Amino acid sequence: MSFWDTFQNLEAHVKTKILTELQTIFGGSFEFEACIYLMQWLVLQPWDEAIDPNLQGSSVIKAKQLMDATISHLNQHKQKLEGLAATMNDFHNMLIAKKVEEVLHKIEESYGNDPVKLAQYFYGVVSKLRELVQNAVSISLESTTTIDMEDMDTEESAPDPHVALRKQLDVLVKDSQKNDTFLKEIEQLKEQYVIKFQEVSGKIDKYQQEAQKVQNSSQLNENEKKQRIEHIKQEIEKIQQELSKMGEELSITKRLGFIECLCTHLKKLSEIVKTNFDEIAEWRHLQQRSLCGFKSPQSLDKLQEICETLAELLWKLFQQASQLDNLFHQAFQGNELELKRMDNVKTSARNLMKLFLTKTFIIEKQPPQVLKIQTKFGVVVRHLLGGKLNIQTHPPEVTCTLISEKQAQGLNVGNRKSSVSSNNSPVLNNKKTLEFNQVTGKLIGEFKNLSLAKATRQGGKNKEVVTEEKSALLFSTQINLGKEIFNITVISVPVVVTVHGNQQCDAEATVFWDNAFADKERKLFDVPDQVEWPRFAEALNKRWALNNQIQLSPESLTFLGKKIFPGKMEGGMDNAMITRQLFNRDHMNGRSFSFWKWFYGALDVVSRRLLDEWRDGRVAGFISKNDAHDILRGCNSGTFLLRFSETEIGGISVAYVNTFDGGPCEIFDVAPWTNAHLQMRKFSDRLKDLGELVQLYPNIAKDDAFGPYYTNDENQDTDNNDYQQTVLAVRLAGRQGGRSPMYPAGRDSSMETPPSSSYPFHGFPDMSLYPGSPASPPSPQSVASSTVLDGTELGLGNQEIVGDYGQLAPELALSNVFLSGLQTGGPSSYMAAMAAAMGEDFADLSIFNDINPAQPQ
Repeated sequence: MSFWDTFQNLEAHVKTKILTELQTIFGGSFEFEACIYLMQWLVLQPWDEAIDPNLQGSSVIKAKQLMDATISHLNQHKQKLEGLAATMNDFHNMLIAKKVEEVLHKIEESYGNDPVKLAQYFYGVVSKLRELVQNAVSISLESTTTIDMEDMDTEESAPDPHVALRKQLDVLVKDSQKNDTFLKEIEQLKEQYVIKFQEVSGKIDKYQQEAQKVQNSSQLNENEKKQRIEHIKQEIEKIQQELSKMGEELSITKRLGFIECLCTHLKKLSEIVKTNFDEIAEWRHLQQRSLCGFKSPQSLDKLQEICETLAELLWKLFQQASQLDNLFHQAFQGNELELKRMDNVKTSARNLMKLFLTKTFIIEKQPPQVLKIQTKFGVVVRHLLGGKLNIQTHPPEVTCTLISEKQAQGLNVGNRKSSVSSNNSPVLNNKKTLEFNQVTGKLIGEFKNLSLAKATRQGGKNKEVVTEEKSALLFSTQINLGKEIFNITVISVPVVVTVHGNQQCDAEATVFWDNAFADKERKLFDVPDQVEWPRFAEALNKRWALNNQIQLSPESLTFLGKKIFPGKMEGGMDNAMITRQLFNRDHMNGRSFSFWKWFYGALDVVSRRLLDEWRDGRVAGFISKNDAHDILRGCNSGTFLLRFSETEIGGISVAYVNTFDGGPCEIFDVAPWTNAHLQMRKFSDRLKDLGELVQLYPNIAKDDAFGPYYTNDENQDTDNNDYQQTVLAVRLAGRQGGRSPMYPAGRDSSMETPPSSSYPFHGFPDMSLYPGSPASPPSPQSVASSTVLDGTELGLGNQEIVGDYGQLAPELALSNVFLSGLQTGGPSSYMAAMAAAMGEDFADLSIFNDINPAQPQ
């Protein structure tokens, strides 16, 4: 078996994948278009002989022969297409023939003097195709050999549903062909009837003329006249009965019989189309769930094969019903019952065709579900018609529009009054033509530069929570088939439009709930107000793994459950219900933020700052401070573990064992690091900087655990040899004087941080806001690490303190006055330093010397 035969025997989706990869490598050129037209012939030619440098002159001759043969085959292909176009009046084949002719001319112009170069191109394509086919076959064989007998038995007991569908479609294709034959018989019978009608009309005229002559004859007596006229009437009645019998056979027996065949065919098609719609609905449901981490749906390629056959059958059915109506419409003028009977079949076939065209219009790549205005994004729409019905001869133009939830629901139930105008749509670059790819067989429109110019709110400015307001993108187009025009639309998954980046978290909560818990058969955008904890925990786990690759452990999920339901035992959470209110509206117990904001902060900091460390299992993650201390109790000095802070949104803290002056081992916690800190210095580099951290729990040396993630900043080359480069480093603050700002396990953690309003910073913005955590501010003592620049201690005056203390200006933080005021350490020194740096108006800040801030968890 040749490798081309092997390629032809591969499954459709494998062949599509190979051709797509070929197009990615070689596509976009007229040479590759020639390959598409002549691939079966090209793979059999000895291109290696035409490019062999050892053959020199003979290789050029061989290359010239092969180029001439290529041009000859392209000419034959063009003539064949032109013949088909002329015979079938097929505009599509005529277009392809013109394209082949253009390729011919370009090959002659570009390679007429260098046929070896063309041979080298074709050799590269054929060689790559051979390699891809061999890889596909080897992968198929490997996967086959790994399947044991039990798996094979399982596969046999659960056959591919498409196999049964294809068998049903094969039967319907034969039925459609029979209907075509039946319709031709009717057409021929009608032609015969028309001819017979003309003949009978002529004979009747002659008989009537003859009867008139007999009536006027003076040579015949009355009795003879009566006999002859009676005979003429009998002859007329006889031929009229023959014509009537033929008409009854045509208009009753044949016509009604054909209508019954069409109705039966329509019913069978409707059942298969319904199955097809169910599969498309399931694919869309899986696609939406995959957006929050669940399994992605399979490729649409196999489903498209079914849809292509269905499209041809449905269109053929509509044409047959239309032809029947045309044949008899004039004959039944005035007979409303029979006209309605024929029109019902035609209308039903058209309605099913329109519904099919609408359902098979799919968004293959959904938009980002949080759409920030004036930010570019992409969408890919696809129609499962593929290249059928010559739709590419009039490529449909797709228009994208932003619609509200109310508009979407109105369109979904077929409310014609819920029309949507694209004139006022805030979507830019919102038009794209559906293009047919001959290699992949896909009919797609790829929007690459969509963006929203503005946010259009449904409830106006008084809407309480704009991040819970769902919208959608509507894609609409018009498909022309013959004289019929079909307007079709498809609606995207729900999206939330934002204006500021700080709306991202709440918007993500809205789309997460919709993606995870929406029913497949639902009123558009409707979601339950509450779900069971096990179902919620599964979705939460999938959402975490979507960003961070590795799922959460059962212990982590239990911990999260206890955060939502404080005091519940592990077994008691199975029947617990979590509401949307509890999920992202109410604050967690004792906190100033919701569960989702806290969870999303941890998810975000891992995906952006320590994904590798998380993926390799270096982070304990969701574990309480007390549990972390229990784990570390009894461990050697220098043992540490990493957990997510319970009080800092997006904070990660280090709990470690240490001893001072030969005393007993104590457990300390480094104040949480957030995105703002980790942006200045990498997470693993921070761990490297801290000499107090020796081994990751239970006994993995720090450098072994985190060495692969270190930045090699100690040996960085410099572009300017006149200067030595500096690097930022982290150390634990407060070690001078024997005092440590870390919090040992025994300290009381029940105290709350004074609210921001307690600090009369009249010249400053709200001090409760700071990068990385929109929740309550940390106390000055919570900054447990400072930064060292090239060995020089900067104490609390570096950029980290800017991150922790909100809007403090960098020039103030690094001023000499401010730095000199920090030498004594502690919050009172911080306040005094600020007062000294700011001047007399802030001298009264020293009244806060006695504040005892809360410690972070």
